[in-house]
Amino acid sequence: MIIGEVNCSSKKGNVGRPACAVKLDHLVGLILTFDGFEIPNAKLGSFADMLEYLQEATLASGKDRVFYIPKIFGNEDATPDPEVKQSGYGFTVKIDEKPHQFNIELEDLGIKFYQNLRKFKDRKDMRMYWIDTTFIGGQQTSTGLKGFECTFMPKQVKVGIKGGDYTMYKAELQLEDTMALSDKLSTVLFPENFDLSVEMGGILDVELTATGGSGIATVKAKTWISRTPLYNLYADALAVAGAWVVRDASTNAIVTTTGVAKDTVNEGWAISLAAGSYTISLASPSALEALNVGSLTSGGYESNIVTATVTA
Repeated sequence: MIIGEVNCSSKKGNVGRPACAVKLDHLVGLILTFDGFEIPNAKLGSFADMLEYLQEATLASGKDRVFYIPKIFGNEDATPDPEVKQSGYGFTVKIDEKPHQFNIELEDLGIKFYQNLRKFKDRKDMRMYWIDTTFIGGQQTSTGLKGFECTFMPKQVKVGIKGGDYTMYKAELQLEDTMALSDKLSTVLFPENFDLSVEMGGILDVELTATGGSGIATVKAKTWISRTPLYNLYADALAVAGAWVVRDASTNAIVTTTGVAKDTVNEGWAISLAAGSYTISLASPSALEALNVGSLTSGGYESNIVTATVTA
């Protein structure tokens, strides 16, 4: 008879002493993703394949993009103690574990960087890969390795005091699954002497300005935070049509330019166009990387959209 059968075989685990093991040490960085992102099994055959997939994802568009935060300057485990429920006779009958909560201190990269980071506040569609001293951690699925569901809440800046504490940027990180780090953590080990922070970057915002002229639109570009002119770095690399997206301002249709040239006087680029009004932006970060503007290791660039009116 199969009536009343119970399968308790899964409620055990072998406890032989391993010769070596991967151990949780401490959080040194994290990779934020949106729901739906995972590293597919096809890219988990080697560390090099996995790394390249993540590097490319830092330059991807939309929800396929990942956001690497390489340096955690401090971490306090603020996970509440489990709630122990006891019977009337004092026997423990249930232990309710709580979601992991961490108060992390972030690297001080300035006011505008933190303003960008604060844009993740209150999002409900975030996941994260745990970056430890020796591994990248996530949750294994039948199709790959995904991050843990999380909330990432950058807090108000804690302003320093002269002669006292320094200015600190902190965030609350919560892993929604109570079993994330204790039962579901799967790891990919770093190669010996590997430093992820020099192998992955992020995207820098670029501020474009444009002026229209006779047969051309002249565009200049600076990084938004550091105000570094891109002309100083990529004068030749950006002097090609493939580095720019030009659209008709009325119809939003893609417009093919007749040429792009360096403007040495204005330290920008002259885009040749017929008379009309146009919107102009840099090409996608991945397209720019293919032109050697940015890289998979140092990161890429993404610009605003500007409008210019070209005369005959």
